[in-house]
Amino acid sequence: MNKIIIFGYKSFLQKNLFEFLKKKKFKVIKKKIADLKRTKCKPGDYIINCSINNQFFYKDYKKKNDRNLAICSYFKNQKVNFIMLSTRQVYKPGLKITEKSKVKPINIYAKNYLLSENNCNKIMGGDITILRVSNVVGFDSGKKKRLSMLNKMLLGIKNKQINLDNSYNCLKDILPVNFFCEYLSKIIKNKAKGIINIGSGQSLTLLELAKILIIKKKNVFIKVDKNILSTDRSYKYNIKKLYNLSGIKFTKRDVINELLKIKKGYDNK
Repeated sequence: MNKIIIFGYKSFLQKNLFEFLKKKKFKVIKKKIADLKRTKCKPGDYIINCSINNQFFYKDYKKKNDRNLAICSYFKNQKVNFIMLSTRQVYKPGLKITEKSKVKPINIYAKNYLLSENNCNKIMGGDITILRVSNVVGFDSGKKKRLSMLNKMLLGIKNKQINLDNSYNCLKDILPVNFFCEYLSKIIKNKAKGIINIGSGQSLTLLELAKILIIKKKNVFIKVDKNILSTDRSYKYNIKKLYNLSGIKFTKRDVINELLKIKKGYDNK
């Protein structure tokens, strides 16, 4: 069995992927990005990067800050299977987004990822898997929480007010982390290549999401932060390609049930 190496030590996605793949009897190893040049692989092994340089969020693209590019450059002649995690935000917002939809990054973070995609694809000669990931959500047990949409809402509950960064009706493709892991295991098994949109295919409005999180909570207000966004940034994935290679399709009820489990985890913490 080929091994799977996941970079991104202690990251939310690395932790969940490692635990999931291990339970599925994959041969999986966790690595820090600092260990890159001490990492040995054999042809056919898989490399997944869950690590990111924080400068990707707010500074213009520089190759030295691109960890995906560093990994591709190191392994380019070793015939490994590289899986890059990118973002839905490389697309122009829309309600029927496919892998052929127009790319139009909405912020510097997404611009950096699109440049990273192009550079890695070039180095790997097109032999690469690029996953454009939607909104991954899950129970985050770490002391240092991600600044995710869900965690911001949960923090808002503590402060008795959830501030939405878009309209109440803005749609988000919500992808519970265990669904993400299930899809990724199928992508590995089927040796899928190219660009793949990875989401649940089920969208919730920001208002629906907030209302799920405040069930049984008293005196929590939901407001739109008018100082942040004035345009709708709805994302709804068409996951036909993902479904065809995985055979897995989740319902909106499945997504809501997972959100309730996540909420229970935080309520009991």
